[in-house]
Amino acid sequence: MGFPWLGTLLGPSLSSLSFYPNLSLALQIPLVRLAGAAHGVRAAAWEVYGCPSMAMASSALHLLCYSDAATADDLAAAAVKLLRHTAAHRGASVALPLLHRLQQHPLLSSSPTLRIAELEITHDLCLAT
Repeated sequence: MGFPWLGTLLGPSLSSLSFYPNLSLALQIPLVRLAGAAHGVRAAAWEVYGCPSMAMASSALHLLCYSDAATADDLAAAAVKLLRHTAAHRGASVALPLLHRLQQHPLLSSSPTLRIAELEITHDLCLAT
């Protein structure tokens, strides 16, 4: 499925399953899922290290390149990191359209993690007015 509109922010969309054309599909998906999880861990490490822009870049890279093989929980974690960074640095009014675009993804539409982020953004919007 992927997030093709995210490619306008980061560059052309990539299919992570085309990285390993000689492996069977049964081996490709766990390998790509593991590589995507590494980007999730890298995003968390950048957050702890104190570099939010690198954490956002790792989360966006996870959403762009590994969304077709990632689990719903991994996608939700990457989406929430991206949303929180956007809300903190560009404002909740900019993060709200991004949230609505992320909620259109089938795996994220019923994610409780994304609903909590929606409440945070709505709360920030109410405080700003």
